[in-house]
Amino acid sequence: MKRLEGTLILLVLLLFCGSISFGQVEWLPLRIDDEKKPIAFFPGEIEEISDTVLTALGDMPFTTYFCKDDDAMTGNRLYMLTVINYAPGAFPKDSVERIQAFFEQTVLAANESVGGEIVISQPIVSGGFEGWIFRINYGEERPTVVRNRMYLVGDRYYHQQVFSFMKDGGVKSRERFFENFNPIELSLRSN
Repeated sequence: MKRLEGTLILLVLLLFCGSISFGQVEWLPLRIDDEKKPIAFFPGEIEEISDTVLTALGDMPFTTYFCKDDDAMTGNRLYMLTVINYAPGAFPKDSVERIQAFFEQTVLAANESVGGEIVISQPIVSGGFEGWIFRINYGEERPTVVRNRMYLVGDRYYHQQVFSFMKDGGVKSRERFFENFNPIELSLRSN
C-alpha cells in the first residue's frame, strides 16, 4: 500500500511539475517583409491569414498574424496584428483630419462588428508613432474585452488587438505585446 501511495505522490508531483513547465510562455518574434528586426512579439506560435477587406478606398489585401491562448496562460485569450498596405499617398502626413476620421470610423466599425460598448477611444503616441487606442467591452454570456492600438506609418496600417474575458488578468502580457511593437524599419518602405 505504501508503494502505491508513493507512486501516486510521484505521479502527482510529475503532473504538477509538468503543469509548471507548460505555464511558461515563450514570446516569439514576428518578422515580415524580410526584415531582420521583428515588428512584434507573440506569446506562442504565430499563425497567419490573408484576405481582402472592402474599404472606402476599395478592396484592400490584408494579413493578420495571431496567437491563440485558449487556456489564458498569459491572462488573455487572443493576440492579433493586422497589416494593410494602402496605395502610396493615401494618407499624406499633413492630412491630420483625414487620419483622425479614419481612426474614428475604424473604432465605430470595430464596435459595430461585436455589438459592444466603446469604453475608451483616444489618440496616443507610442514608440514615436502617432496612433489611436480604444477598448470595447462586449458579450453578455461571456463578458469580453478587446483592447486595440492602431497606427498609420506612411501608407501602412497596423492594428494590434488583445482579447480577454473580463475575469482574466494579463496586464503584463498585454503591455509586452503592445509596447514591443516596432514598425520603424517598415515605415521606410511604406513612404
